[in-house]
Amino acid sequence: MVKKISVISIVVGITLLLPTFSSLLVSLNESNTQLPITEIVDEEYTPDIASINSIHEFESQIRNEIDERNLSGIDVPILVDDYVRQKFYHRYAQMSWYNNWTLSLVDWVFPQYEVMGYMRPEEIVRFDYGICNQQAIVFQTVLMNLGFEYGSIRFSSPDFGHFTSAVKVDNEWYYFDSNLEPRYDRGNSAIFQRIISGDTDVLTNIYGDRFEGFSSEMVEFGNINEFPASRGVLVQDLTGWFSWYGWTVFLFPGFVVMWYRRRTQESTKSEVP
Repeated sequence: MVKKISVISIVVGITLLLPTFSSLLVSLNESNTQLPITEIVDEEYTPDIASINSIHEFESQIRNEIDERNLSGIDVPILVDDYVRQKFYHRYAQMSWYNNWTLSLVDWVFPQYEVMGYMRPEEIVRFDYGICNQQAIVFQTVLMNLGFEYGSIRFSSPDFGHFTSAVKVDNEWYYFDSNLEPRYDRGNSAIFQRIISGDTDVLTNIYGDRFEGFSSEMVEFGNINEFPASRGVLVQDLTGWFSWYGWTVFLFPGFVVMWYRRRTQESTKSEVP
């Protein structure tokens, strides 16, 4: 029985090692390509800002402009929103299968959760594109480091699945959407209140006619001062570890058990007269 278990463990370890080794080979030849700037239309995309690939540098440039213009209050979140709008265009920034082959299997089974998307701000900012939740993560991270309170807003209607942010300034909450880049008075706190209450008039004015049958239950405001993708990052970390090191959990113990069993058998034989 012990021999059978050790053999199975070795076979499983070797099986897991194959995609890990393949991932390593492909990743060594990885090449990052970006969409040519000429193909980006209808977005507030600015190449100079989009070229920033460090969250520290991105935040430093914002801080410098805040100091130069002597901004305060709601003008600071508006500036950060401007930067995020100009930094990214709308496209899903996701890791390739060879970065985390285990997670790619999870994504194949449950594509609706978009688990392959980058979720850490330092990873997202390496790209000049991102979807709504990715751009919101960068926006919220910068505002948090600037000392503002923030929250996340999720829309879950059939015609409008979306993720945006809110920022608290002088005890008032303000609504921000860096991804879809709608035109509205970002300095009007009443817009936030009307949106989270499910006001279809203001939503239609901002986003167009897609809110028939919309109700307040379809919009959720939460994650106050909390990183909104903590569970997703945990899943990525666990599957990432398994993708690169999971084979060791089976292969090494299998060999050790087999070696120990063989030594025990040899010892037993030598003791027989």
